[in-house]
Amino acid sequence: MKLEKRFRTLNPDKIYEFSFLMFFLILTCLFIGKEALPQQRDRTEQEKAIEEYEREKLAKWKRHIGKRYLVVKTIHPVEFFRSPEELDQKFVVQQQKEGFLITEIVQNLSGTMNFYHVLFDSGMMGYLGADGNYLEVKTLDGSLIPLTPKDHKKKGASRSMESSHRAIELVKRHLIKIDPMTGGNISVESLMKEKVKKNSKLKWWYETRGISSHQVRVIQWSEGEERFYVIRIWSVDLLTQQVLAENESAKRLFQ
Repeated sequence: MKLEKRFRTLNPDKIYEFSFLMFFLILTCLFIGKEALPQQRDRTEQEKAIEEYEREKLAKWKRHIGKRYLVVKTIHPVEFFRSPEELDQKFVVQQQKEGFLITEIVQNLSGTMNFYHVLFDSGMMGYLGADGNYLEVKTLDGSLIPLTPKDHKKKGASRSMESSHRAIELVKRHLIKIDPMTGGNISVESLMKEKVKKNSKLKWWYETRGISSHQVRVIQWSEGEERFYVIRIWSVDLLTQQVLAENESAKRLFQ
């Protein structure tokens, strides 16, 4: 009853003002919504363009995986890094000439810089900046010379056949975790065979390089797994039979 009395005592002018205000608010919301849609659409298109640019840039870098270069001493030598996180730890090759193999593309932890992970013929490893077309610039100024691709499938080992065979077999049998929750394991070679079931074009092979009298570096070349080569590196201690992944591709094999 009291509520009915209040409605009866409302001023008609007040009701009109209230109705007009509500109508104005509704129109304003509709107008803002229409204005926001093109802006949202523009942002979406911009994000797509950035993503496409990043994909093309990554594909451009990945084309260099599996390529070999020769470092030549010049007035402005090629600078390498010991780690993507230690940019103050630069070094240059001291030998008159030193070859290296590009094995993968990596980022620093903050995701702001990109690097080529490289394996030198001497056995040393390092990182070469990928941003700013540094590889191309140093190739043009003569500090880096592209080498003719080797036939990796037929490449002879730099050690005795027996040591190389033992090291490769240890890598093939090396167990990696496929499920951190259950602790499930699978060997490197078994996992590669599982990959073949999903991709019949996949091919892989191994080569070895000596590190010391009882240590061997095993390199797995995978072709057809991705658009470009995937190169995985392990170090093998023949005395302890310990196998350690040396690059990100080897560490992420189970993914």
